[in-house]
Amino acid sequence: MTSQQIEKIKELNGKIRQEELRLREQYLALRRQLKELISQNLVDDFNICFMISVFSDDDTFNQKYKVETGDAFYESTLLTSGYLEDDDIFFENWNESQCLGTNTLAELCFCWTMHDIIFHSNLKLEDVLAIDDVWLEMKVDYQFWTNKGIIK
Repeated sequence: MTSQQIEKIKELNGKIRQEELRLREQYLALRRQLKELISQNLVDDFNICFMISVFSDDDTFNQKYKVETGDAFYESTLLTSGYLEDDDIFFENWNESQCLGTNTLAELCFCWTMHDIIFHSNLKLEDVLAIDDVWLEMKVDYQFWTNKGIIK
């Protein structure tokens, strides 16, 4: 990889990291609100799911993935809220480059989302370099139960 390519991945990771930290603050506030709804018996439970969508503005690149420009070429469900009970997910280095024998990116500190894009997707590094935008989504499922007691 060239130094420009490494810098692009570093810059993308930094931008995603900023959004993860913004999402974290909203997640913590939302979780408090949802627990209050449970305590007031307004909902029975909830589930929070985190998803990412990855976009490129390059028409030729998008043809490779058979998507129109403006549509995501990679999407993933990152985590459910149970994984976030331990705040470390937001502050650990998720770079596994050394484990894969790739030393080119080993000095970078990857956020969880970048980890997912690079290590858990079918994307090649050339695909990662084509990324122009990443959307992080936090979706809430409100759960209402008809039978709250134990069935005998």
